[in-house]
Formats: sequence, C-alpha cells, structure tokens
Amino acid sequence: MAETDDVQGCLEPRIWTPNLVELTPETSLGFKFNAFCRDLLGRPNDPWQEWLSIHALELRPDGRFRYRTILLLVARQNGKTEWVKKLIVWLLFTGRIHLAVGSAHKLGMSRRTWEEACDLVQATPELVALRAGMPRKQMGLEALRSTHGNEYTIAASTKDAARGIPGCDFLHMDELRTHVDFEAWSALTKTQMARPNALCVATSNAGDDTSMVLNALHGTALTGTDPTLFLAEYSAPDGCRLDSVEAARQANPSLGRGRLSMDAITAARALDPPAVFRTEVLCQRVMALDSAVDADSWLASTDAAVSLRTDTNLTRIACVDVSLDGNHVTLACAAALGGGRYRVEVVAAWGSLGEARAALGYACAAHDFAALGWFPNGPGAAIGHEVRESARASTIGIFPHPGESLELAGTAVAEVCQGFAAMVAGREVGHPGDPLLNAHVAAAKRQQSGDTWRFMRRDSGHVDALWAAAGAVYLARKHQDIQYDVSNSYA
Repeated sequence: MAETDDVQGCLEPRIWTPNLVELTPETSLGFKFNAFCRDLLGRPNDPWQEWLSIHALELRPDGRFRYRTILLLVARQNGKTEWVKKLIVWLLFTGRIHLAVGSAHKLGMSRRTWEEACDLVQATPELVALRAGMPRKQMGLEALRSTHGNEYTIAASTKDAARGIPGCDFLHMDELRTHVDFEAWSALTKTQMARPNALCVATSNAGDDTSMVLNALHGTALTGTDPTLFLAEYSAPDGCRLDSVEAARQANPSLGRGRLSMDAITAARALDPPAVFRTEVLCQRVMALDSAVDADSWLASTDAAVSLRTDTNLTRIACVDVSLDGNHVTLACAAALGGGRYRVEVVAAWGSLGEARAALGYACAAHDFAALGWFPNGPGAAIGHEVRESARASTIGIFPHPGESLELAGTAVAEVCQGFAAMVAGREVGHPGDPLLNAHVAAAKRQQSGDTWRFMRRDSGHVDALWAAAGAVYLARKHQDIQYDVSNSYA
C-alpha cells in the first residue's frame, strides 16, 4: 500500500438512502444543527458529519423528521458517538425532544457518552443558562435536564431496560452489532411508538453473522421497504484487499482530517486478525470475528483454470492431516506457480482412520508427489506408520531425501498456520473452490500461544483440510527456497 500523508477519507458514504427533495435549510434541520455545533458549541462537525446531518435530518412537508430510524455504519474511531452526543444536546436544549435515552452494550459506555454531553453543556455558557440545575449523576438515576423540562438519561441494553421509561423522543443505541437477539431492541424502541416525531439513531461498525439486529436492519435498509429507515454506510466494498487505500478511504471518512492517519490503519492491519481488521477498520461484515483466515481474500482467490492433478510440469508436494475426533482425514497438495504464487488442492478425503490407512499409499503413488508432510504431534499421529510407509513407497524423493516423510512440529507449526493466513490475505494462494476446503477454512479459529498462534482444532469442527493445505503450501515454499539456494550455489 502506498503510504501517504495526504490521503483523506470519503465524505459521502458508499451506500446511503437518497433524499426525496433538494436539501436546503427549509427541508433539512441538518443545516441548523451544523450551525449550532460551529457557532455555539465551538466544536464544528467534521465534513462527513456535516453531510450526514443534512441528509439524516431531512424533513417531511409537515415539518416532522422524514426518518424514524437512522442506521449509521462507520469504522471505529471516526467520531460517530461524538456526532450523536452533540445531536442530543442540540435537540434537548432547543426543545425539540422531551426525553432522550442513551444505550450501549455496556452501561458504562452509555454513561460515558452521557457524562461527555454534560461536560459539553458545562463548557458552553449559553447552555448552562438553559440547564435545570446540575446533572444528577447518581448511578442508575442519571439525568441531564433543561429549563424546558426536557431530559437526557441512559438505560441498559436488556429486555427490562424500558421498564419505567415513559414515551421517548430520541433513542441512541450504540454498538448495535453486539445485539445477538431482539430483546433489548424491542424493549427500547417500543417506548417510541406513541411519539409522533421520534428518532432512533443506531450506530455501529460492521459485525458478524451473530449480529442479528444490525444485520436485519441493514437488510431492510438495502431493500428500501421501510421509507422511515435511513442508512449511511461508510464501508469498504466486499472482497477488497486488506491493503487497499481506497477501501480505507471509504470506511474512514475522518481519515487525514486530524482524527485518523494512514499510519494507524497500517499498524492495525499488521497486528489485527483479518476478520477483526475488516470489521473494525474497513467496516465489513464477516462470518466470525475470530476467523483464522480472511474469508474474503480466500474466496477471491478461487481459480478453476489451473489443476495440479493434470499439470505434470509442476512439482507437487503433499501433506496429510487428521481431525481431532479421528472421523475425517484429508490429503492436500500444493505447488509453486511462479511469481510468488502457489496453488493448493484437496487430493483425497476419507471419513475414518481405517479408510485413510487403507488408501493413503495408493493416493500418494498415483500422484507422484515430491514429498509428503504431516503433523506428528497432532491427531495425525494415529496414521504415522502409514504416512512413513507411503513416503517410502511412493514419493519420488527430490526433497529432502528419497523416501523420507516430513514432520511438521515445534516452531514450524506456527509458521505453517501464520504463514498460510498471511499468504491468503496477500492473495498469494490460489485454489479451485473445493467445498470441503472452503468449509474448513471458514470454520478455523485462532489458538493463541504466547506471541504466536495456530489453527484451533477444539471447538472448530473439522479443520483437517485446512491443516493439510497449509502444510502443503509451507513445504512447497520450503522446496522453492532449497531450489533457489542450490541454483545460486552453482551459478
């Protein structure tokens, strides 16, 4: 990725609900809100927040808000909570709402936003004059009140959160991706049913397949079936490379404007698991946050044009692995394609140790692999004898020694797993899209060990196809390194 200091985020979301009319001070309250932040608070909205304010606060002909629900999706640390905090203060102290309620996945987070709103009011003399006494900060009874009789309080994100809350004009639900069921959503939003000009603002970065409420609202917004739902989605497009500058710009509208830098994004990419980086920094939905292999990069590397089974000009190296329960065994092979790219395929798979013991030697002999690797310190130990015999009987032995199986153990295991994940993220590993391998890649999670990690076998289902594929690619790379060293020694 080209690291530059002048890269700036996109001000307009990649996906958003179009306005019905030309947006002017007469058709959107966003203009007044932006002026309030700039002229009274002395804390102007960021350029993307100004755009959001104007579009999200569009008015109906009768002067009410066009939308009852605003869904804002944007990567972490871009200022979404800051925008909501100022919006609540503006609505509260201009008398546009009677009751505002803030909620987050942790009550401490909603309390923090509430306290920051109190500090914002305290720092603005004009608002202090409109404040009804000091904020009540007693735990569970938090209240910021204006002389109009309006109030801002907080509530927990639980099914009982709405008990005792009267009609709510403004509801903020932060970190919507953490809602794995509709209990809190239903309880809190129902407090707005009888309010004629209610507004619910739901903010989040992208989630995973467990983010039930977020995914449901997002799907509805994309279909356009609810005219009262506004979507502003600052996100990178599906399938983008992790190191794409344009992807970072689309998900981070504050980039290069004093809040976020490319250096910070680059550092996050180096340290985060791919799935975490996609959700937190690129605002992309993933299957699971703890995925060991970046699913988007894996699927984007599908290529059926090459076949290791038929191309005899390629040096094919195999690896075999066994599932933790012993009910699945996979033999995979890999080869270097040149230019730093590799190809991996599943050669055979068996549903029991008995089947694998009987067929492994035949499968190896049929494909003339240059070498056969395995993981002796894992469940593969159950077929260790067959692996060694298959290597003696069938491998052509150019690497490392004729008839010798290659044992992947010790520090090599972390190298196999982490190296494979990094290569997939860099689109350096092609594959035919085999359903078995795809499923095992999708199921894999990380098992941390100190500063390194490996593919987790326990609680991940069958992942032996991934282990075998990663081992084969590792050995294919090792073979390339040996060939390079030999050729240079005699150059």
